[in-house]
Amino acid sequence: MIPLEGTLPDRVPAPVSSTDAGRIEIGVSHDGEQVARETFAQDLIDIGRDLDNDLRIDDPTFSRRHAVLERRGPNQYVVHDLQSLNGLEVGGERVTTWAINDRDVVTVGAFELTFRVLERSEVRIGRSVPEFDVWTYLGHPTLSVAWLLLLGCAAAWLLLQLTSE
Repeated sequence: MIPLEGTLPDRVPAPVSSTDAGRIEIGVSHDGEQVARETFAQDLIDIGRDLDNDLRIDDPTFSRRHAVLERRGPNQYVVHDLQSLNGLEVGGERVTTWAINDRDVVTVGAFELTFRVLERSEVRIGRSVPEFDVWTYLGHPTLSVAWLLLLGCAAAWLLLQLTSE
């Protein structure tokens, strides 16, 4: 993990295809206990104490606008410290800009932000579709009545065929 040199992102990042973008999950822990976990899909994620931040942490350790997480490409993220008082630390060293890898931990005081870069296969959108099971559908009450009518008609036809000879 190598810190990146560079400038803060402007508010209009390069567009990323929504089919390739993936998502990032941020877990927030305080003194080893998880207090929040959120998943984001947007290109810029504001982090701080202010109400209009995407990830709001209401604690004086955080500045009102503490940091911004920027998506640079599919599953590529960079976190930027916004000249906050308490800054960002990775591995005990203060950083101003850091390329996020899956499961990286960034520390702010007694808080730990754990980043999970979710691949497209890990992202669950909507609900899963169960496997098709014909016996489940055959046992449905509405279909059972239809099956009984069909079997009744078939039995009546067969009986008619047998008695007409």
